[in-house]
Amino acid sequence: MNCLVQLGPNKSIKSNLLKPKVLIGILGFLSLSGFLPAEIVTKPRLLVISLDGFPAYYLDSNEIESITPNLQSFKKRSQFLKRVSSVYPTLTYPAHTSMVTGVDPEQHGIYSNTPLDPFDKNDSGWMWYDSDIGSKTIWKYAKESRVSTASLLWPVTVGNRQVDYLIPQFWRKKNAEDSKLLDALSSPGLLPFLERETGISISETSPDKERFSALRPILRNKEIQLIFLYTTDLDTAHHGYGVFSEESKAKLKEWDLRFGEILDEWEKIGGKEAGLILVSDHGFAASQTTCSPNVYGLQKGWIDLASESYDFIFKSNGGSGYLLSGKRKEMTASEEESMKLDLETQCPGLQILKRKKPLYPKTNSPLVLFDFVTQKGMVFSSTKKGALFSNLTKPSFGHGHDPEREDMKTILGFQGTKNLSTNVSSIKDVFWITCEFFSWECKSEAK
Repeated sequence: MNCLVQLGPNKSIKSNLLKPKVLIGILGFLSLSGFLPAEIVTKPRLLVISLDGFPAYYLDSNEIESITPNLQSFKKRSQFLKRVSSVYPTLTYPAHTSMVTGVDPEQHGIYSNTPLDPFDKNDSGWMWYDSDIGSKTIWKYAKESRVSTASLLWPVTVGNRQVDYLIPQFWRKKNAEDSKLLDALSSPGLLPFLERETGISISETSPDKERFSALRPILRNKEIQLIFLYTTDLDTAHHGYGVFSEESKAKLKEWDLRFGEILDEWEKIGGKEAGLILVSDHGFAASQTTCSPNVYGLQKGWIDLASESYDFIFKSNGGSGYLLSGKRKEMTASEEESMKLDLETQCPGLQILKRKKPLYPKTNSPLVLFDFVTQKGMVFSSTKKGALFSNLTKPSFGHGHDPEREDMKTILGFQGTKNLSTNVSSIKDVFWITCEFFSWECKSEAK
């Protein structure tokens, strides 16, 4: 049987039997397109915006304050906007997954930006996939409560089945083929719809001004109650040029302009029950030296390049890292003592902490035998080539360090008429604020 859904003059969709899920999807896009009237009963709506790589110490700068008037306005109107802790490690993917699960990386399983790939077989792949998250996400609570959701380029959402309007963060070669891949991984029809509405083809390489533009048609759909947007330009500029660089300040100034436009629009169309969370994931620090513990592993015979096997392997997270089990599950006491003495002597500023826990909550996970952390001025590398310790030819700007370091602290703020009781101290509180906003009975649990 065929059905004809009339959209307006000379517009129609022809389909086979309209199953409930298909009908819901069509009604959602009709609402996005403005063909359906607004809800008579106002539903609570929450917008979450991530500003990647904003260090809390920026709030102490008069210069930064002068180029971010909209952020300053939000700061004054929000219930809280202050120094909060990130998670260990202070990296984008672990942090953003903690925001939507409320737990630390060792519980949700996104332990780094990239998966363990000791012999570089994964073509520089990242931990893109929702299926790797071991904890229950905010998306699932929303689905159970019949709260419609949208997520634009949020990390670790490839394959997510709970988000109603999804464009995941994903790339391979950052070329035209990536656009096809992203379309295939997104909610059917969403990318073409946004391109028709905005004239912009959204992808991983889209600058923040285009991401904000793509957000607008989503905001106008009053059916969508929980919306996440991820922005990246500041983080990219910080990695390339450093904090307080002219390039970074230009990106932040542009971001602030677009953020202000969205604030104005959200206040007009969000309704009196609307709320907005602004969050960042980590701070930034400069380093002048690098330590490569896998070079030491090669010297000790722990890594065999010919057979591509290892007794122990090191995984870098920038300012921290893990020594992981391979064919062997633990070191001898003499090996452990020798390693600590050698590495802490040869890599000044390195500290090795013993910890025997699974890397992530899955069967056959390697064990984290030791956490490696640095003091200021040094980062780690997973490379098996070159010197164990070396001076960098130019400063490296990054993160991954201890989340309690002041330069790794970041920001989180909530604006809305609802007075929340959540005691905010960490980026993990994005999850708990969202649960409280929608009056959900959330708890930390496995998927």
